[in-house]
Amino acid sequence: MAGLPAVASASSAALMVKAGRESVNALEATLTLPPGMGVDQLYDGNSALLIWVKRPAYDEASRTISFSGIAPGGFSGEKMILSFSGSFEAEDLSSISFSGVAAFKNDGSGGSAPVTFSVVPFEVARDELPPVPFVLTISSSPAIFEGRRFVSFAAQDKGTGIERYEYATTWLLPPGERDWKPGDSPIPLSRSMLFQNISVRALDRAGNAAEASTAGPYRYPSIGIIITACALLLLRRSLRSRSSPSY
Repeated sequence: MAGLPAVASASSAALMVKAGRESVNALEATLTLPPGMGVDQLYDGNSALLIWVKRPAYDEASRTISFSGIAPGGFSGEKMILSFSGSFEAEDLSSISFSGVAAFKNDGSGGSAPVTFSVVPFEVARDELPPVPFVLTISSSPAIFEGRRFVSFAAQDKGTGIERYEYATTWLLPPGERDWKPGDSPIPLSRSMLFQNISVRALDRAGNAAEASTAGPYRYPSIGIIITACALLLLRRSLRSRSSPSY
């Protein structure tokens, strides 16, 4: 993020994790901030954790930041997990304590991996790029939504991180601004949604958006049936007009 103008804030910092040579594919922890240190905004963009089980959250009452996430394929060495801005001094960062730390090896064993955390000063850059393009997947499982079909998705953002998702379903035209509703993955599909076009947009904390869409599983067959029915109707009318006697 070098070369980008910085966001104005009192202070900003990044949580770093060092895994050494061990490949880690899952991680969780809670940070406790010292008295007098406050956080205004959390950013999870460009994180080593690509899938959040618990998205980073700040609890003002307990002055804690907690998170848990997964890194498909694993990571090793030193990586950034999250960044934040707030009101604090650089020396406050060394007083942050860690609890509930759990890291798991990326070897299929589920064994624990040794990791160490550090919080360092960090310049939060202005985010002018949309989230990375993503895809929608329609599937079903007896264990989810009573076997109903659902659409799942996961977007990544290399800047400030994903803030929220919105979805819309339409018959023919692209969604209008009033069609969008808040939602998160996975979204169960109603009966009518199976015949519609499904769109999802991911918005990062800077307001940039990326959109993905897919057809419901019955959309194209139903369109084919409608087109065929219309063609048959037109053909029938044409034959009737030809067979009608002229005077």
